[in-house]
Amino acid sequence: MLQAGIFNFFIKKQYLASQILKQSNMTNEVALKQFNKIKNQHLFLSMILDMVGMLTYLIPLLGEVGDVIFAPFYGLAIFIMYRRRMLSAAIGGTTGLIEELLPETDIIPTATIMWIYTYIMRKDKTLNDFVKEKNKEIEALNNLKQLD
Repeated sequence: MLQAGIFNFFIKKQYLASQILKQSNMTNEVALKQFNKIKNQHLFLSMILDMVGMLTYLIPLLGEVGDVIFAPFYGLAIFIMYRRRMLSAAIGGTTGLIEELLPETDIIPTATIMWIYTYIMRKDKTLNDFVKEKNKEIEALNNLKQLD
């Protein structure tokens, strides 16, 4: 049992060290690639969420019941995707929730509008927040390495 604990400790230490090396060698080009990957994933997910929200138009009477069920998920998904910008995420998530609950407003693509606001209108701020977050992760990994 003790041997397994010691073995796990060294495996975790080795993993942390490899993560630090991997992160510390991150160039601006790598950071930009990661940022663009997240940006594209958010666009895809935003469009899917908006399409699912609009599908309720296909079922006239059951559609509004579906909206009531889907609305909390929709608002939460928007909030989670854009949580780096906390105030914008809260406003977007709340707007998405209300938009799905109100009848005849499903046509508004709230998640995609959030994506446009975050990645087109506020691109520099979003990129700076992304870089700051990555730097904090690197610093935390370095602090863990120093503890060993």
